[in-house]
Amino acid sequence: MHARCLNRELIRLGVDAHLSRDPDVLKRGEWDVIHTHGTGILLAPELLTLLKKISTKKKKPIRIHAVHGTTLGRMAACREWTWPGGYLAAVKEFSGIFNADIVLADHANLFLLPLARKLGKVTRVISNGWDSFFENEICEEKLPDELEEKLEKFGSFWVYYGRGSDPVKGTDRLIEALRAVPEIKLVASPGEGFENEERILKTGKISQGQLKRLSRLAKGLVLTSYYEGLPLVIVEALSQGLLVVSTAVGGIVTLSSKLQGFYRTPSGEISDITASLRSANAELSTPNDVKARAVNNQAVLPTWKDVAKEALRAVEELKMSSISLK
Repeated sequence: MHARCLNRELIRLGVDAHLSRDPDVLKRGEWDVIHTHGTGILLAPELLTLLKKISTKKKKPIRIHAVHGTTLGRMAACREWTWPGGYLAAVKEFSGIFNADIVLADHANLFLLPLARKLGKVTRVISNGWDSFFENEICEEKLPDELEEKLEKFGSFWVYYGRGSDPVKGTDRLIEALRAVPEIKLVASPGEGFENEERILKTGKISQGQLKRLSRLAKGLVLTSYYEGLPLVIVEALSQGLLVVSTAVGGIVTLSSKLQGFYRTPSGEISDITASLRSANAELSTPNDVKARAVNNQAVLPTWKDVAKEALRAVEELKMSSISLK
């Protein structure tokens, strides 16, 4: 999503930007900048040969690599030291840093950031933007009739978005916390990881436009992950004025204290999650309160246009330093 939103804003700023998952695209045209993300560094011999060929040209493209979290960080949080795929992903992340000219990080606490600086890379800390979901061209859509009827009967609710079946998401402790706070009703979308919980309403797969509708109906959002980079779902919820309860992990720790309606749990203990849910649920959530929080939070959070401009400034800084060295 970061790549899609950044590409959109670069085009709006007049940059000839193209988005692709196909390495063969690199064979076409004279690229000024090649921008990769996270583990999106293919180690196939043919791609390495292609990139080497590109680097030998007179006009060498600038390589940018964006980091949104680290696989080793996730593995440490979940004690996943026997996961072979995790080590391969980590190698790709390190490869992205080593081969980049510019490194963009979602937040300042990523351990790969000081490594990039020691390697002499131009670095920027630029958060995810807030206007990728609620303010873009995706139109709000009506929910399926059956789901609308269930929500009407369900009453006031909070939402959880994501793959709850993924161990890193910590839905085990969320379920325990909800049992201690029966006044909070949860809607999970799509509902993976909550199949055996009768008190939690599962939406099944719905479209982005329908997710917009669901978010506008919700009272708040909850995320109890063991590890995160800087989750876009939290940034977007805060920008919409939703109450947010989250564990203080990864880039979530770095979000501004000026954000309203944002409850970071002191720890990942179920008792702290329970207390934060109770405190947040007690906060008034009339339409005016939601609107006021949204206005405040949007002023604090960067937009995707801000992110794109910062990326362009990093490119200009690199160009200027290259000229001064000549």
